[in-house]
Amino acid sequence: MAKKDKVKELKRESRFAAMEALRPTGGFPVPPREAISQAKKVSKKLPYPIAPYPQANPLQLFRWAQHEWWQLGRWRGLALPVVAIVALLTWEKEQALKEERWHEIEMAQTRRRAAELYGAFGPRPHKKKLLGIIPLPGR
Repeated sequence: MAKKDKVKELKRESRFAAMEALRPTGGFPVPPREAISQAKKVSKKLPYPIAPYPQANPLQLFRWAQHEWWQLGRWRGLALPVVAIVALLTWEKEQALKEERWHEIEMAQTRRRAAELYGAFGPRPHKKKLLGIIPLPGR
């Protein structure tokens, strides 16, 4: 009888532990500054930056930024122009990267169109038809 009670107790404890593990955690899993540094380290090897919290929604990010802002305390007045300048420079940099990418895409499209017009790829193959009437799938 005592053995059955012990088994029931162990089952109850394991069920409780499993439910605790499945319970969603509130807030961010790691501190924001640590998440940013981890994202920077991972982004060094990639051609694009990785977000520190890719699953976070905008409201969470806003609350985090608000918390960080209020943590500055008396240095907020000094930090405001720096934040504004960094935001503008980042925006300009992103716009320049976007324009450069669009320019590359347009140049590639222009090169391909010119090659098609001047026959660099050779003549276009004729579409094959079954019995000269029915078009075949494929090209």
